[in-house]
This record gives sequence, C-alpha cells and structure tokens, in this order.
Amino acid sequence: MRIKRQQHGAVLLILVISMSAVALLWLYSRWVRHDSGEQTQFALHTAQSALLGRSVADANRPGSLPCPDTNNDGVAELLAGVQCPNYLGRLPWRTLGLSDIRDGSGERLWYALSADMRDASGNIINSAVTIGQLQMNANPQQVAIVFAPNAALTNQSRDSTQQNTASLYLDASNADGDKLYESGLYDAVNFNDQIHAISQAQLFTLVEKHALQQFAVAIGQYDTAHHAYPYAANAAGDMQTGQLSGTIPYNTLNLATSAWAQNHWFDSLSAVPYQVNTSLDSVIMQLRYCHANLTRGQPLQVQCG
Repeated sequence: MRIKRQQHGAVLLILVISMSAVALLWLYSRWVRHDSGEQTQFALHTAQSALLGRSVADANRPGSLPCPDTNNDGVAELLAGVQCPNYLGRLPWRTLGLSDIRDGSGERLWYALSADMRDASGNIINSAVTIGQLQMNANPQQVAIVFAPNAALTNQSRDSTQQNTASLYLDASNADGDKLYESGLYDAVNFNDQIHAISQAQLFTLVEKHALQQFAVAIGQYDTAHHAYPYAANAAGDMQTGQLSGTIPYNTLNLATSAWAQNHWFDSLSAVPYQVNTSLDSVIMQLRYCHANLTRGQPLQVQCG
C-alpha cells in the first residue's frame, strides 16, 4: 500500500510540475507577445512623430514629406524628374534622423506617401489645396501611412534577395501599391500588418501652428519698426492703409519670398485671414484649421480645431 501511495504521490507531483510548466509557458508567451506589441507600437509612434516633425520643419516646402526608400538602405529616394520613383516602400529612417527602428518581430517599417505631399519643385503644398490622396479603410485624405509588417505569414517567404518586395511583407491590398489601404484585426495567419496613418488635418494642423508663429514674428518686427501692427492687405499682399480686414500683408511683412508665399499660403485661403483692430495693437489671423490672436504685450494665442 505504501508503494502505491508513493507512486500515486509521484504521479500527482509530475502532474503538478507539468501543469506549472504549461502555465509558465503560457504566461511567457503572453509576455513575449505583449512585449513585442509594445515594441511595434513604439516603432510606429516614433516613425509617425518623425514624419510630422520633418514635415513641419521643412524650410523650402512646409508640409512636404520624403519619398519612400525602395532599396532598404534607410535613405529616401531622390526624385525621378518631379515624381518619387515609388510611393510605397520602406520608411526612410536615416533621412528622418532615426535609429534603425523595427517592429516587435525585428522587421523594418514600410511607408506609403500621398503623391501630392512629395518635396518636389513646382508641387504647391498648403492646407487649402493639398488634400491627401490615400485612403485608410473608409477614411480618405490620408497623407502618409506607416506599416509594421510583423512576422511573415505562411504565404510570405522572405529573404535578402526579395527584401523590397511589398507582397512578402505587407498583407492583402496593402501590397498592391494603389491608394487604398486597410487595417484589420490582428491575425497571425491571414493579416498581421499594424498601421498608423497620418491624415491631412493632423499634419496641416501642426504646419499651421508653425506658420502662424512665423507670421506673428514678422508682425512683431513690423511693430518694433512702426509702433503699430500693419493694416490688412489687398490680394497682392500689399498693406492698404485704413483697411482692417483682408489678406495677410505678406509683402509689407517681407514674406513675399518666403516658402509660405511660394506655396501660396496667402492667396489660397477662402476666408478673410487677417483682421486688425482700430488701435493697431491686436490682430486675428485665420487659416484652415487654426487661428491666432496676437495682442501687443501678450503671448501669442493659437487655437486649432
């Protein structure tokens, strides 16, 4: 009887150890998936922030974005004439000043660019005329999309000779290079792309904040020289004495050769963008998404939305 009890106890001990091992493996797999997911989200957020920052900071064409990287060296491709060689490729992480960021499976990110956002001579970019040509699910007017391809699906065979073949990294219609992209429920068998899209409104809200700050600096410089804010301007940007509302007086403010003027920020606006009070010490400027109130002696106030 003692032997049977010992054998029974040994069996129970083995069962307990086995069940504990299974539980630990399950917890470990959950932890790995969670950690991998966090890394993927961090990479996507980092890429999105870098693209937005680059867009705002561009001195020649504010709002523009770099071409995708088509040979996986981290560098944005040069224009072919006035077009990007391809509008779907790898994220140009070197061009964006990033480290070699990767998703949770160790894959580099991919990137789709709306053609009307390219940094090309003659391509006018402003919040009034640049709409964003990409669509994410049912959401149009997307200017850029960043993809984490994650681990290869069963129908994707990846190797170094085909590292720039979109269909081996991106799933379903995301790989066909058109303007329609999709996000879906994560499925390790059929669809595991994880995606962050940048909308036209999201990007140009940031660009407009930057624009209004620069316009305010120019108005402040004018005030220093003339002890008054400028009157509003005619359509050509020349200040009209006595006119309280109209166009931003960009010629008078020495902004006629600025990137803002070259990209028609001042003459593409449908609403009256500039109003000054009769005391010439307070100005309201209105763009598409943001407006600013500049009053002498007070901080610039910018509101968007």
